[in-house]
Amino acid sequence: MPADVRRADRPRQTRPAFDRVPPLSARPATRAGAGRVLVATFVTLGLTYGFWYSYAVFLVAFLREFGWSRSVVAGAFSLLVMVHGLSGPLLGWLVERFGPRAVIAAGGGVLAGALLLAAHIAAVWHLYVTIGVLAALGVSGAGWVPSVVLIRGWFPASVGTAIGVVSAGIGVGIFALVPFAQLLIDGFGRRWALRALAVLTAVWIIPATLLLVRAAPPAAPAGPPGSPGPAPATSRPHWTLRTVVRTWRFWGTGAVFFAGSAATQMLLVHQVAYLVDHGVP
Repeated sequence: MPADVRRADRPRQTRPAFDRVPPLSARPATRAGAGRVLVATFVTLGLTYGFWYSYAVFLVAFLREFGWSRSVVAGAFSLLVMVHGLSGPLLGWLVERFGPRAVIAAGGGVLAGALLLAAHIAAVWHLYVTIGVLAALGVSGAGWVPSVVLIRGWFPASVGTAIGVVSAGIGVGIFALVPFAQLLIDGFGRRWALRALAVLTAVWIIPATLLLVRAAPPAAPAGPPGSPGPAPATSRPHWTLRTVVRTWRFWGTGAVFFAGSAATQMLLVHQVAYLVDHGVP
């Protein structure tokens, strides 16, 4: 048989999937994509929770404009906190169904729309619907749950560090947005302050999420022992919703988070009003 025929009949050998090295040109693109995700999430969390903590400033403005009782105005914030917390399971399902990118963009749109509507409230129920329900859903959609899923997908080997970096955006957002909201209220009034925050939210969160954020690259398959590829995962029990709710660790962790949030949020919403009552301008 001729040599060229033997070579044609010989089965073609391919390298195993785990042994295929992506081209060097793809690696900088992946690093750049991860960096864009990190920056976009950092700023998005700052804007989202910056509004959350700015409510203490708007509470004083609502009291002065409408003359409502402090408990009524603070009640809208309590509803916001409750809706934000209870919507967590729904947000988790939406993230699994549509991906974190779509959920964050939709949440930014809902939050911007809620702030625009809040600029035109004239009754207590308006406040509870726009801030307590719609803004809470917007914060949930653009906030913590989808952001953690997004960051975990992009930084599987350094998820703790990456989440620490983006969560610092919350502190930066509070530091910048709360005094900014107060300056807007003093200079242009409560209505225009809410409109400005709505525009800022829409202009950043929606375009940044759609243009800068991409789905996380697929995880590299594990190689055989001794290969340079990722090591196979160790054998660990697989937690499901049914199994986790039966453990005291789950309920204990939940109780700690509930108590901590209740104590801090209960004081947070009244801080600015307290300072005003004691003569701080």
